[in-house]
Amino acid sequence: MVLSGSSAGAIGAWQWANYLKSKIQSSNPYVLDVIVDSGLFVNNTAYSHDVYVSDLLAQNQYKLAHVDETYPINECVSKFASTPYKCVFLEKAFSSIQTRTLFFNSDYDSE
Repeated sequence: MVLSGSSAGAIGAWQWANYLKSKIQSSNPYVLDVIVDSGLFVNNTAYSHDVYVSDLLAQNQYKLAHVDETYPINECVSKFASTPYKCVFLEKAFSSIQTRTLFFNSDYDSE
């Protein structure tokens, strides 16, 4: 089975890959592969001040949604217990992804 997504959908694909694999895996450890296209959102500081724009957006989105559940990558949430919204960034969650994943960043999702 292949799970894929692009842009924000790619973030959903790599975030839910471990959970989905745990639900469908039988005796075959390679039952699920993930293809991530342009799901690498960069958390840079703004030009005018030292605010991490993507970090702020993720934090506000997390608060706005009144999230009762955490992100699906438990290992990442454990590392960032006080700031679980950081698990939306691949650089924080990468080491916790346990599913074979192909990452690429095509040009169509850039400005």
